[in-house]
Amino acid sequence: MNATEERPKVVVETIRPFDELFEALDEAGFDAERRAPMEQRGAGPVVDAIAFYLLQKAADPMVDRLTDAVRGWVDAWLRPYLRKQGTRPSDVPPIPIYGPDGEVLAEVEVDET
Repeated sequence: MNATEERPKVVVETIRPFDELFEALDEAGFDAERRAPMEQRGAGPVVDAIAFYLLQKAADPMVDRLTDAVRGWVDAWLRPYLRKQGTRPSDVPPIPIYGPDGEVLAEVEVDET
């Protein structure tokens, strides 16, 4: 990506700020902003959910680049963090990456590896 190209915009919906995640997205060439998830009412507490939304139509290479950045963050930071908290990574649902029309473009598994 050259200096005149506009960086793809991504909204990260999460309760926690996850500074390491935003650094990884910046390094991968994305302009990311955090948005708190809509309030979820029900029988239990709001869970630490995370989802990604690309705000424009994306070609496969852009989706792959975002998926790789998220996967790198999962490997380097999220999985060790979960283990320290006593949570098995395999108990965490896949992290979705949505397109601008709400379609799931990819999912990143948080497995035990």
